[in-house]
Amino acid sequence: MNAAEIEAEKQYNAQEDREARSQHLYMVYLKDHDDPYAEWFESEICGTHDHCYSTIRSMSLDMQFKTQIVEA
Repeated sequence: MNAAEIEAEKQYNAQEDREARSQHLYMVYLKDHDDPYAEWFESEICGTHDHCYSTIRSMSLDMQFKTQIVEA
């Protein structure tokens, strides 16, 4: 394989990953940054992976909490 073929395959795989993420339901879990004994708790945010990620960023939740996007 030459470099162009390798790059094309990487882009194809990335596209497949994006399509797969858009077809599944995800939930956002949060954990307090400051409490070392805090446990993960479920937020009310659910939807596609992209929706969850954009909601976290738009609400600045990643500044207040540790975040996880988990497939539901």
